[in-house]
Amino acid sequence: MNKKKLLIIIAIGLVLLVILILVLSLKKATESPESQKFTNGYQPLEIKKPTVTNAFIDTFPEKAAEKEKEFQRINHPDVFLANLSPYKAENFSVKTGGFKNGHFSFTVILNKDGQALAKINFFDWLRSKGLDDAQTALLDIDYNYQ
Repeated sequence: MNKKKLLIIIAIGLVLLVILILVLSLKKATESPESQKFTNGYQPLEIKKPTVTNAFIDTFPEKAAEKEKEFQRINHPDVFLANLSPYKAENFSVKTGGFKNGHFSFTVILNKDGQALAKINFFDWLRSKGLDDAQTALLDIDYNYQ
């Protein structure tokens, strides 16, 4: 009986050893990747989804767009007007005709009825945008009548 008891104790010990090995291997398999180390000591690469924020970070100086617009109005009236076109009013319309000879050209369509008034309104509109008569005289404008 002694041998039988010894064999039972050894069998129980082996079963407990197998159970312990299984528990440890399951524990290792369920560990997070951050805690697992490879044999060379490096952790596995973790890929994180980017976080989206609605915060807009303004990297431009304060009022940069307004300053640029003012610079174009003073120094490059053709660029300034090109940025305002196309424009349509009651008795005239303005569109950019293209870029030629180093500057923008424009086509102004005046209503046939009241052409003189339409032209006056067009120049008044240019003045209201801050262009003076000297700047307006330098613009390449083609007039058409509709």
